[in-house]
Amino acid sequence: MLRQLREVLGSHETANQQLLDYCRPRFRDWADTHRPELDEVLSAIARGNRFGDRAGLLADLGTDLETAGKTELAARALTLAYACFRGGGGWLSFGGEEHENLLNRAMLASRPVTLAVLANEIAQRIGAWASRATSSVLRPPR
Repeated sequence: MLRQLREVLGSHETANQQLLDYCRPRFRDWADTHRPELDEVLSAIARGNRFGDRAGLLADLGTDLETAGKTELAARALTLAYACFRGGGGWLSFGGEEHENLLNRAMLASRPVTLAVLANEIAQRIGAWASRATSSVLRPPR
């Protein structure tokens, strides 16, 4: 599932609704038996997110998991959705006030998971920014 999903996410030809229809039953069925794999799928969706186009998919998966009582996976999906949305009209790196409800719901589902995922996403962003800054400083002048 992960390999197929990565291929689909990279192409951006598959709509979020199609991905949701594909993932929804598997997430509910596998939440108790394949948790690490589902964590990896959620991370792959978040890493495949460009310009916030997959944030809605994560939010919808989080809502489904929340409804199914899968609190830790719901918290992970909702936090990743918040981190993938661009708030402030696209100027903020995270969801901003308009997507704050995702973070609030994630905290209610599992505060420890939410804080861990959010810390990881902040570290990922800082790492990406640092590598971009370093690569631009190391380029020879033209």
